[in-house]
Amino acid sequence: MRTKVRQTIEDHRMLSPGERVLVAVSGGVDSIVLLHLLHELQGELGISLAVGHLDHRIRGEEARADAEFVAKEAEKLKLPLVLEESDVPRYAEERGLSLEEAAREVRYQFLEEAAEKVGAAKIALGHHRDDLVETLLLNLIRGTGLSGLRGIAPVRGKFIRPLIGCSREEIIAFARERGLEYRQDRTNLEQRFLRNRVRMELLPLLEGYRPGVAARLARTARMLGEAADYLEELARGRLAKLVLAQREGELVLDRGKFLREEPFLQSLILREAVRSLRGSLRDLGFEHLQKMRELSARKEGEAEFHLPGEICFLRRGERLILGKGRAKPRRAEPPAYAFELPLRLGENLFNEIGWRFTLEEVEPARVRALEFDRDPLKAVINRDRIDGPLSVRNWRPGDRFRPLGMEGTKKLQDLFIDEKVPREERSRIPLVCDRQGIIWVVGLRLSDDYKVREETERALRITAR
Repeated sequence: MRTKVRQTIEDHRMLSPGERVLVAVSGGVDSIVLLHLLHELQGELGISLAVGHLDHRIRGEEARADAEFVAKEAEKLKLPLVLEESDVPRYAEERGLSLEEAAREVRYQFLEEAAEKVGAAKIALGHHRDDLVETLLLNLIRGTGLSGLRGIAPVRGKFIRPLIGCSREEIIAFARERGLEYRQDRTNLEQRFLRNRVRMELLPLLEGYRPGVAARLARTARMLGEAADYLEELARGRLAKLVLAQREGELVLDRGKFLREEPFLQSLILREAVRSLRGSLRDLGFEHLQKMRELSARKEGEAEFHLPGEICFLRRGERLILGKGRAKPRRAEPPAYAFELPLRLGENLFNEIGWRFTLEEVEPARVRALEFDRDPLKAVINRDRIDGPLSVRNWRPGDRFRPLGMEGTKKLQDLFIDEKVPREERSRIPLVCDRQGIIWVVGLRLSDDYKVREETERALRITAR
């Protein structure tokens, strides 16, 4: 088992020499075995250890006895200990959570803080192969997407699970061989918890149909996890190409491009958009994604939909807006004044209009490749054509320019109508200009007068965010 754990650590690149690891120790057999295995391996791995334990105030005297036991284990191994308690039942009541959900939230928050206290780069958890299988089955029972079928990830941020390849049977056998003492949590035997019923009833039943089913389910979960990781990465890339504007707590997406994505990818893109705003996907279900897709596909009108975690989804014309906060995303009201701000090489942050512009000189050899960048918030322009200083301003009545590929000029108002830009948004769309006129309508169209040509010797790349 020692060899298996060492191999798991290497396969998943869990640890690097010189790192300190906080080991989450409840006192149960899984965490005690994890602690002793990492203690044995710390010399080989070049790591140092610390111990973290949280009393949830759920099991009274038993919980206090657990804390004393863990403290003695840490002292015996001469390891630093972070020991705290938290009123989980009260936390659950205040937030309307189940005891299980509240305990998980509080525990992870404690571990993050404890790791910071002891300078730990990683937090080791005692989840093993059978936990992975139980999670897979639980998610199937409750209903889940592909990401829920991965079970438990071996590595998630700073959290690592070195025992994920070991069965519960192997862990108990290791504890017996080494003469390790551990605590028994009676709540693990209570039938009122669905996870306990899955472990005590469903898994043995499945093993009766075909011995070794747990190992095969774990292997399936790992393969599905790899597929889910790939698709999530793909969705993040597609999301980046749909963003028309991104401000703090708000994303604006191109509806037309979104609807051209495959239906399955649409759901994944929306998940990643919500994750980017909330930092998590807690309580976001299939029905929420389905509703957002349905509202996006409507041919006309506006629509609003509130999501868990105080996120609001708004369909407005050809824009899909996701905003953070109880109220719906702020409407793009025209500024009360006409703005015009200078643009210089480097980064230009304009808090007053909620935009950041980055201007970079581009080497002539790279001009041809960059001319065709598909990001609507990037433009590469012919620097030789620029007349005088650059500025960014908003729309003024009578503005005209020559859109890329057109012979004559066009009113900016007509462009907004063609692109289905709502009236109240038009005065917020930034225009990059020089003394001669409009160079770039950000997110919509570049002027043909400033495009990169064969004879172009210098170019400028402008990125808006």
